[in-house]
Amino acid sequence: MDLIAGSAGAAPSVFLSSAAEDGEWAEIIGDRLGRLGLDVLRRPQAESTATAAREIEGTVGAAT
Repeated sequence: MDLIAGSAGAAPSVFLSSAAEDGEWAEIIGDRLGRLGLDVLRRPQAESTATAAREIEGTVGAAT
């Protein structure tokens, strides 16, 4: 595998975000992306908007 981003040999990762009402579709899309070999990162569950923003930023930053 060529090194595009992140570590050589590591599965590429993507951040998948969706509205609550689209949760079922997000699950279907996430599962399919996973079967294609991608590491699917999802929105962390946070108790406050400020915490959610920091956690999303950290998760997006972890995507390769």
